Amino acid sequence: MEEVILEETLTRQELWYWFCNIDGIGHKKMSELLHYFNDVEWIYGAGSEELSLVKALTQRDIMNIIASRSLEQIKREYGEVARRGYEFISIEEERYPKKLRTLYDPPYGIYVNGMLPKEGVLSIAMVGARNCSEYGKEVAKYFGYHLAEAGAQVISGMARGIDGYSHEGALRANGYSLAVLGCGVDYCYPRENMDLYMKLEKQGGIMSELPLGTVPRAGNFPRRNRLISGMCDGVLVVEAKLQSGSLITVDQALEQGRDVFVIPGRITDVLSGGTNNLIKMGAEIVSSPQEILDYYADKYEEKRIEVKQEMLCRDPLLEEELTAEQRTVYYQLGLDPKHIDQIVEETKIPIPKLLSILVIMEVKGVISQPIKNYYTRSL
Repeated sequence: MEEVILEETLTRQELWYWFCNIDGIGHKKMSELLHYFNDVEWIYGAGSEELSLVKALTQRDIMNIIASRSLEQIKREYGEVARRGYEFISIEEERYPKKLRTLYDPPYGIYVNGMLPKEGVLSIAMVGARNCSEYGKEVAKYFGYHLAEAGAQVISGMARGIDGYSHEGALRANGYSLAVLGCGVDYCYPRENMDLYMKLEKQGGIMSELPLGTVPRAGNFPRRNRLISGMCDGVLVVEAKLQSGSLITVDQALEQGRDVFVIPGRITDVLSGGTNNLIKMGAEIVSSPQEILDYYADKYEEKRIEVKQEMLCRDPLLEEELTAEQRTVYYQLGLDPKHIDQIVEETKIPIPKLLSILVIMEVKGVISQPIKNYYTRSL
């Protein structure tokens, strides 16, 4: 094989960026190319005859590789990533996440908006149903909050439902949270999570192996899920149906040697079918963030703090924020919606006065009304 002389203006990072953005060349073909040529420089310099020796490549692939070798275009596109405030990190860089290197199919380059997780810090992925229950919503926020408060890094996929609420809990504790996307890091999906997206890029991070401008497609998410589990020490499943997409992340986690934790649910709840089945298969049951912290105490002892096993509540200042009557109402509520007639019966507060109390508590954010005249606690 003849020595390849590269143009001085083409850096290693630009080469990797080029390699990760060749039209029609996916991860499998990229792996075949690296296996044959050993280095991205040799791939860049290979002629059509040499490229044809890579069995995975079609004639169109070879044409695409050769046509993509425009120094001006590579430099312009690579420079645009930084100009837009994002980072491209190749697998050969020191700052590339160490956990991803252990995967059998690590991405050869990742895009980052914000910050990557710190190395040597406990990282927990949280996944679950998109159409979660009010109970699942509050549990996700509660675990996200207290894990982040304890110093753990919370990782999820920024989807609606459990993913989003897990991120919200972590950020509310002023902790770190990473969203791994099935689209480009410059694309907020779903759009309803725009506020969350903006908080993550400032306080946490957003990561994807897909190029900028990539829109979300169904086929992107299974591969995205392997990165969610790949970036963590363990995966916590909050709510999931028997056929939930969250179970794909669990399968990936098990293949990668990650731990799997489960919040148990009632046997009559459809959203507990998947989680309860995981328990039958041997997943770790947890009912408190402290149990997860204890599980990793030997490995991350310096990061461990006590999380009180109390009722799910907003924060330790709750009792100071509420009046005596408001506390009475609050303590009668749980995470399952309760009708106002039942609250009247249990608190003995006349309904006109109770309505006033409930409105004030909703404004304070300590309770919510998911269905008209039904109330639950909020984190």
